[in-house]
Amino acid sequence: MKTKNHWIGLLAITLVFGMTFAACNRSGGGAGSAGSSGRGGTFTLTDIPAEYNGKYAWVQEQTEAPPVVMGGDVVSAYSGWPDKNTRISNGKVIIPMWSMPSGNRYIGNDTISKVAVIICEENSIGGTGYFFDSVTFSNGSVTKSWNNGHK
Repeated sequence: MKTKNHWIGLLAITLVFGMTFAACNRSGGGAGSAGSSGRGGTFTLTDIPAEYNGKYAWVQEQTEAPPVVMGGDVVSAYSGWPDKNTRISNGKVIIPMWSMPSGNRYIGNDTISKVAVIICEENSIGGTGYFFDSVTFSNGSVTKSWNNGHK
């Protein structure tokens, strides 16, 4: 009986670890990583002041609750928040965009009246908001200059 319980215990542990890794798979439809498919839009921000180099950024639509689009290297469809933000380098950041709540890569052609780029430490959801009005995405992508936004 002791041996049987030992094997059942090992099986239970194996299943728990297996389900954990399956739930964290970022290449499926529930949540994704920037490199998972190579398809989908990006929010490119240029002309970022040098003081922000080395910090991280993520994007949030400010007009819908919950938001329809969200940006970050990895965004959780479950929480609706970035799990991993994108690093700013040489005054530029290219942030993968995601459709919410599905967690699929965003490929829309929408105009969103207010979008915030949040500058923060590595995996924080708080930070300094920098706003853009009337952002028009084409195939899920847009490029904006820091000079055209506001705090």
